[in-house]
Amino acid sequence: MTNEDAAKRVVACLGLLLFVPAWMFEGVVLCWLWSWYVVPLGVVQLTVPWAMGIGMLVGILGFSPFALRDDEMTLLEGIGKGLWAWSVIWGLGALLHAFM
Repeated sequence: MTNEDAAKRVVACLGLLLFVPAWMFEGVVLCWLWSWYVVPLGVVQLTVPWAMGIGMLVGILGFSPFALRDDEMTLLEGIGKGLWAWSVIWGLGALLHAFM
C-alpha cells in the first residue's frame, strides 16, 4: 500500500466519523426551523431523531445540501459543504424568525 492509498483511507475514515455529527447538526437545524415555522400552525414539535429522519427522507428525494456534490469533491469537502449549507439555512431561518 502506498502513502497515497493510506492517506485516502484515513480521509475516508475521518469522513465517516464526521458524517454522524453532520447528520445530527442537520436534525438540530430542522428542529429549530420546525419549531419556528410549523409548530405555530398547531403541529407537534419534532425531536432531533425525528428531524434527522425527515432530513434523511428529504435527502433521498435529492433536495438536501448534502446531495449537492461535485464528482471531484472529496468526502470531507462534501461534508464541509453540507455543514456550511445547513449553517446558512439555520442563520437565514433565524433571521426570518426574528421578523415574525
